[in-house]
Amino acid sequence: MMDANHSGQGDELDQAFDALVDSLRRSVADVRASHAFGDAEHKVGAYMFVLSMLLARIEEDVIFEPDHPYFRSVDLRIREAGDNPDQRYWTSRVRGGDSYRVWGNRGSARRVDVQVYAGVPSQPGGGRSAGFLSFEDLHVEVDGSFEVTVSPDRRAGNWLVCPSDATRIFVRQVFSDWETELPGEVHIDRVGGEHESKSPIAHSDMASRLHRAADNLRSRVDLWPKVVESYAADGTNRLSELFDPGALGGVHGRLMAHGAFDLADDQALVVRLWPGGGNYMGIQLGDAWFSSLEYASRQTSLSGDQAVAASDGSFWFVISRVDPGVANWLDTVGHASGFVLVRYDGITDPSARPASPTCQVIALDELWSVLPPDTTRAVARERDETLAQRRRHVQRRFGI
Repeated sequence: MMDANHSGQGDELDQAFDALVDSLRRSVADVRASHAFGDAEHKVGAYMFVLSMLLARIEEDVIFEPDHPYFRSVDLRIREAGDNPDQRYWTSRVRGGDSYRVWGNRGSARRVDVQVYAGVPSQPGGGRSAGFLSFEDLHVEVDGSFEVTVSPDRRAGNWLVCPSDATRIFVRQVFSDWETELPGEVHIDRVGGEHESKSPIAHSDMASRLHRAADNLRSRVDLWPKVVESYAADGTNRLSELFDPGALGGVHGRLMAHGAFDLADDQALVVRLWPGGGNYMGIQLGDAWFSSLEYASRQTSLSGDQAVAASDGSFWFVISRVDPGVANWLDTVGHASGFVLVRYDGITDPSARPASPTCQVIALDELWSVLPPDTTRAVARERDETLAQRRRHVQRRFGI
């Protein structure tokens, strides 16, 4: 017969699991009540968004743990927080005040940046960026290997602080030339715990993990659509001035612009960008749930290496449902509305700061009246080759 203590532990787990199920139900209800859900084109994305947020919470809050850490990948399965198609994100929960070692090899990635978070800075009052180590400051050996210590006390070499309220470590690998740049590897260990045996999960610990996953699922599902709504609230078919997202928990020193597009079938949004003095520039499209659009088999993003510059050095991009035959076309994948993000990295000289982007809505049949005469065109065969190359890179980037 089951003893009373074990029965009580079982009840605790049952209640925690039920809380996660209830969080999923309430998250779906919130999404269904949102303005975007009323548009049929966003409904599939809504359910994909909720399920990917559930997958992320199961991985990060239930399966992975800070005492025996592993990095989890934000990839094709989990498209969250305006994820950049040019990046591979690695994240791991940590215990504040402990020491960790992040190690690996750069491979041929354009950049590797490491960041420590305390909470979720993008949420109002939700946390802060506790430390950031940019690629410019990261010491990498000749063979591409690197090691970063994350600890409460300063260490020699690559170092980031792990304050008492630290919650996770975030590593970004950036790829600009998808034909030649490939990932290396990134790993994490808790210093002193590399040889410790992992104990079975206690009932109370599992219950805590499930409750944490339930709470974080609700907060993430609530948060990200509001970001896209805020972009649209500033006016559609426009982009903001360039800004540094570091204060919002993003990459320190990065320049970004954001906006929302809303186009008829016969319209295009023409965006003009200027090259920066750094080593990375990119533009991407996303949906109403702040998830990247399909980027392995559709051209929904372009980096500075992938895009074709005009004779004056600027970049002209055409956002539309229909392929206009322009090399720098950004495919909305059938969406009439969504978000646009622009990123610049590695600008260390303030005088090299690019001008903010400009936008113009134009009828597709008038498109060539506004594009430069030397705009590079793309025929079907070239488009097919580009898409095949994109797929190969994504396969190799994520090892899938």
